Amino acid sequence: MEPTGHSLVTFISLYQKTRRPLTCCRTGSCLLLVATGSWPLRDKEQTRATVLKSVVVVSRKPCFGFIKAKLFLVTEVYFAQKDFTETQLLEEFYDNMNDSLRASQGFKPYYYSVGLSLQPLVELFKSKLLMIFKLLLLEQRVLFHGFPPGAMCDLLMSVISIFPGLSDAICTTNYSSDEFGLPLSLTCQGSFFDPYLSLQQLDLVKKCQACGFIVGASNDLLRRQTDWVDAVVDVTTGEVLFYKDSLSSILALTTADLRFVDYLTHHVSDQMLEETQWEGSDDWIRAQFKLYLLSMLSCSLSLDEETWTDFSEDYIFQLRSKQHYLQWKETPNAAIADIEPRHPFHGQFTTADLRRQLSEL
Repeated sequence: MEPTGHSLVTFISLYQKTRRPLTCCRTGSCLLLVATGSWPLRDKEQTRATVLKSVVVVSRKPCFGFIKAKLFLVTEVYFAQKDFTETQLLEEFYDNMNDSLRASQGFKPYYYSVGLSLQPLVELFKSKLLMIFKLLLLEQRVLFHGFPPGAMCDLLMSVISIFPGLSDAICTTNYSSDEFGLPLSLTCQGSFFDPYLSLQQLDLVKKCQACGFIVGASNDLLRRQTDWVDAVVDVTTGEVLFYKDSLSSILALTTADLRFVDYLTHHVSDQMLEETQWEGSDDWIRAQFKLYLLSMLSCSLSLDEETWTDFSEDYIFQLRSKQHYLQWKETPNAAIADIEPRHPFHGQFTTADLRRQLSEL
């Protein structure tokens, strides 16, 4: 009997009892179900017909896509040896990963976004992607749910990568801010973040009420218990379900928001047909969301509340009360003064806007 295969790749945050991050992530695992009769396992105490083996990486740097790509290749070769006592390959992998992720050895910032594609997000969620973006800024209790676990983790980490600089600041307060005061501290300061939540961790998550949490799960029992979440993002169907009544109205997309979404989806669709162009690429998508975020933050500082309208006055009011926002205001962000306090798609209402609104009904 040959191995039945592996499932890639779940990412798990490790926490101390104080809920301070012990490490940024554990990427585990490439799993393999092995029939003991056909493999030379040489373990006389092994009595089961099959065993489950995995290769796990523990890292302080949350370079999920980068680690996943290397872990997949190494696991393929390691399992092909059919001898788990031969660990030289793993030792070489360990040395290579350390060399790659050390700043002194040529670590590259783009490692944080390697393998985290945004085009599938736009195709799956469409206008709801902007709704999810705005939702995560409100420090709510959010569950991303889907199967298989590896795909769910990939999608959640791709969503996180939309927020400028957030991928390299996950679960840590030790990061540098840019001239705009970014990244926003969405996954620290008392909040809880875990790309793959087990049922046994539920009690720990329920304690994180003040600043909310962002977690992923594939267990249906976690999805059915809705008393501990404010919103569920179904990564299989693309649905966003609210279990806190006020969220539905606060997160309703404005006319300018719908223009932004239409612009985004149009260029992504074109880019998928013509892959060489910049517009519609993953980096282009991140650039659009960064401009949206900076414009919204600039508007939030304005005393003219009319500038809030295109983002929703109710939404800006809620945003200004959140912990990460208050911390951002205390962070040096002088360059935000250079950003015009106006929605990127501000403009007069047209018949095209009416069609967009009707399509959302």
